[in-house]
Amino acid sequence: MTTQNDLELETTDIISNNIDEAFGIEIECLLPELASIESLINILTVKGIDVQTEYYNHGTKTYWKIITDSSVHTNSDNYQQIARELVSPILRGQQDKNKIKIICKALEEIGANTNSSCGFHVHYNATNLGVQDIKNLINIYANHEEEIDNMVAKIRRGSENRYCQSVKTIVSRVSDQDTIAGMVNSVSNRNVKLNLIAYNRHNTIEFRQYQGTIDSDEILAWIDFCFAIVNWAKNGPKDNDINLFDGLQFSEEQREYWNNQIENYKKRED
Repeated sequence: MTTQNDLELETTDIISNNIDEAFGIEIECLLPELASIESLINILTVKGIDVQTEYYNHGTKTYWKIITDSSVHTNSDNYQQIARELVSPILRGQQDKNKIKIICKALEEIGANTNSSCGFHVHYNATNLGVQDIKNLINIYANHEEEIDNMVAKIRRGSENRYCQSVKTIVSRVSDQDTIAGMVNSVSNRNVKLNLIAYNRHNTIEFRQYQGTIDSDEILAWIDFCFAIVNWAKNGPKDNDINLFDGLQFSEEQREYWNNQIENYKKRED
């Protein structure tokens, strides 16, 4: 049985508390060995989180699922390691935010980690977005892509990674469309930082840019970014010269968090 203490872990809350819109996440990671799957399921079951293992599929379930993912590669020096993706059911609000913390802690407990082949994806419920909202989102992302690139690891920037190509590659294709179906069908590649093709299957827009992580602070902060940039798009376009964090209406805490992340990336690259 899940207790209140289970759902109140001592981790920094970067994400804002007003997430009422539905969303979903996909955590690509490496598990130490095949037996780790059972260990993870056991830990999360005790915590009251339903998780099941399945073959690779795109179905939205009512439980968390652990599936295979051919895009994730194990480290060549570890033959026991296995690649898996942990996919959420539809999430919403504080309770599910706390479950993400529990899941990340459980992944750490069993010795999971990530490498450069892993990504972290967020699906934003797009059923309440109109054509202009989505166009605004694409344009804002494209206009500020270099700033957003600074918020992620080097391997996820520009079009360096085949699984998260630049948003600028789809701007011209969607600009002349006057329906959501038209925009989605004009894009042939789902491996873009903003994946519109997800709308056909899940009624979502998928944010694919962030690198693989099992750190709950990173995950929650990136979810918060996704919600903030959608809210910016829904409120209408602003001056292209506006600072990214101003447009996102980030708090001082959020700005400090991301500025520290950006500095840490720079140090690793020096």
